[in-house]
Amino acid sequence: MTRRGGIDGRWGSFAGVLLASAMLAGGCGPKGLTVYPTTGTVTYKEKPVAGATVQFMPEKGSPCDGITDEAGKYTISYRGKPGAPVGPCRVTVSKPVSADMSQGMTDPKPEDLAKLSAATMAKKPAPPPKDAIPAKYATVEKSGLKVVVTSDAAKNVFDFKLED
Repeated sequence: MTRRGGIDGRWGSFAGVLLASAMLAGGCGPKGLTVYPTTGTVTYKEKPVAGATVQFMPEKGSPCDGITDEAGKYTISYRGKPGAPVGPCRVTVSKPVSADMSQGMTDPKPEDLAKLSAATMAKKPAPPPKDAIPAKYATVEKSGLKVVVTSDAAKNVFDFKLED
């Protein structure tokens, strides 16, 4: 016998699907969070830093980041969207480099990598990667890098000149 007036059976399933759809359509986190184009350049010892991760940590919301290109230029993305949310952000810059690869091998050939691999396996474990830039820039507590993202993209160009 079926009860009338209550949610059961097919109606209960339908209500569950409807509720889940509404939650997905609304998204998670802050509603309507808008991001604004945010770019810049990272240099160390007056030279561009390629392959570094630049991370912006907003006071509210999730971190956003970008990777520098060969010219040291980066573009910040927030949850897959280019840009960063408005407000103050602390910034980190990091670029770990393998100790073995940093010793003169700028463009290794496959045979060089095979030799390196064989030599590495014969030795004790490699030391942890070191940074190509000073390690202090990799943590928000020590980097000292801060920016304020605005709704004016022209003001959201942040160049970081890293020093020892």
